[in-house]
Amino acid sequence: DNQLSSQLQRQHRQLKTWVSTDPVTPAELARVETSRLNEHYETILRLAENVLRNSYLDSFVPTKQTSFGILVNMNTVFENAIERAAQDIFRESEEWGATPQSRIKPIATGGDPPVNMYPDVVIKRGDEVQLVADAKWKTGTISQSDIYQMTSYMLAHDVPGMLLFPKQEGELETSYRVDNRQDLLVREVATRRNSTEVSFAEAFVDDFRTTLSEVLDISADSVSRRMEKTPDQDEGRENRV
Repeated sequence: DNQLSSQLQRQHRQLKTWVSTDPVTPAELARVETSRLNEHYETILRLAENVLRNSYLDSFVPTKQTSFGILVNMNTVFENAIERAAQDIFRESEEWGATPQSRIKPIATGGDPPVNMYPDVVIKRGDEVQLVADAKWKTGTISQSDIYQMTSYMLAHDVPGMLLFPKQEGELETSYRVDNRQDLLVREVATRRNSTEVSFAEAFVDDFRTTLSEVLDISADSVSRRMEKTPDQDEGRENRV
């Protein structure tokens, strides 16, 4: 519903001016107490707590009882996670940078309406585009339209590209050669926490960092070392990733 979508987007923009995005733990949510004036938030607080605790239903049995559910646009969630991970990887670098939903020059010009192109992630070294990437929350097979879309992004700047999907045991991973000049890699990114030693966010960023190093002139080790340097170690040295 376009009208509902517009209303939600407007409310989202309004909330961003009043609500911070500080990390919250399940324990902190559990300690929140509501009053008569804000008790209508109780249900969403408990729901948010369950989400943070990774609580979920693993099976469903048909019944006649009416209940409620929540629909989450996982394509948007996955895109945002990829965009945030890219920014985190290059956050400490003065040389590299990652921009989400950045407009790039179109390869089709002159017509009306104009053609705008916005890859999910644009990675630059200085002012030069080095890689374009798109995140797709899909399973099964790679669609032709996804390949055509990425090819357009790549040809606009003559750079390599990546199509990123949630982990599917390597079933989708493959590589293409675009115009016999640039590589288009189809890769899967881990979307499940496999270790209790690191947070999901850390594991997700590390996995994506390794994936990027297949194409860019960076490595997981060099990025890690750059981020782990102390200010004393970094004085007088050029920032590198």
